[in-house]
Amino acid sequence: MDRTCYDNINRSKASLADNPADVKNPSLGWIIGYMFAVGFLGLLAIVPLRKIMIIKLKLTYPNGTAT
Repeated sequence: MDRTCYDNINRSKASLADNPADVKNPSLGWIIGYMFAVGFLGLLAIVPLRKIMIIKLKLTYPNGTAT
């Protein structure tokens, strides 16, 4: 949420809990770094999940063939 949106929403209902300093405008570098970190964590999580779900529990792996 950018500053303009925050100001428009809170124009009529200002409270002590609302603070304009809580608004963050992330830069492109921050967004790219965040997405890289989340994607890397997803890759790290898929190895144990594969071992548990496909190898140990013997669940069927979805194939691209129609049945």
